[in-house]
Amino acid sequence: MEFTKTLVKELAQIAEDAVADKLKELGGFHGVEIEVRKAGGSYGDSEYTAKLKFSVIGGETQAEKDYKYWSKMYGSTGEELPLEMLGATFKYGPKTITVKGFLPGRSKNPISFEDTKTGKAFVAPVEGVVTSYRRHVGNQLEVWQGTPPSAKDGSSNG
Repeated sequence: MEFTKTLVKELAQIAEDAVADKLKELGGFHGVEIEVRKAGGSYGDSEYTAKLKFSVIGGETQAEKDYKYWSKMYGSTGEELPLEMLGATFKYGPKTITVKGFLPGRSKNPISFEDTKTGKAFVAPVEGVVTSYRRHVGNQLEVWQGTPPSAKDGSSNG
């Protein structure tokens, strides 16, 4: 038998489910609620190394911490990385995304986001994501500052 992509995916899911079930059974780990998910791995003909990522539920991820740090750093350079964009959901190209954090090791595409429809993680350049976010915020402002429908037709409620 050789490891294949399909077999590896199945094994990774089994490992994730088994560990998650055990953590639920224990009621957490040392009193802390832990989330587990697949985080890649590598395989060859006769060997598979799986990676699982463990996160404290409700805790701040490293990407979120890095986002907050780099948001301040960008501000000091005159460029923009809005702090309020972290966790925001808006359209980016054809996707609706939620910004998850900043990955400083990825110089060209440091913004980490999740496709809200599929739940898949992606990365993108700062400028493109900030532009889409600013467009979203601008559209929200137009809605908030727009003329109420009753004022457009000349009717009044008073």
